[in-house]
Amino acid sequence: MLSKKNRLTFERDILKTRKGESVKGSFFVMRAIKNNLRKARIVVTVGKKVSLKSVERNLIKRRTLEVIRLLLNQIDYFDIFVFALPRAKSAQYKAIENEIKQLFNRLKIIK
Repeated sequence: MLSKKNRLTFERDILKTRKGESVKGSFFVMRAIKNNLRKARIVVTVGKKVSLKSVERNLIKRRTLEVIRLLLNQIDYFDIFVFALPRAKSAQYKAIENEIKQLFNRLKIIK
């Protein structure tokens, strides 16, 4: 679980990420925009198009947030919006970890 200071919670802040750079992988679409704060803030969204079962959606979200939490000390100061695609439902933890790292590198948000 991410600490509260690293969560992107307000809708206006989430909407600002639309102006940022976007990359797409097999399991996720990620948007990021530089912020003026001294921390990275992240939100992960898993819609009902991925799975109608909340248990499966929450599993994807927990796995994704855990990967990001472990990489948090390497992330520069960005607001990051992560949107899961339907293929994420069948993804294992290691595949999610590899893709998140790859997308972070493509966005150049790793210090």
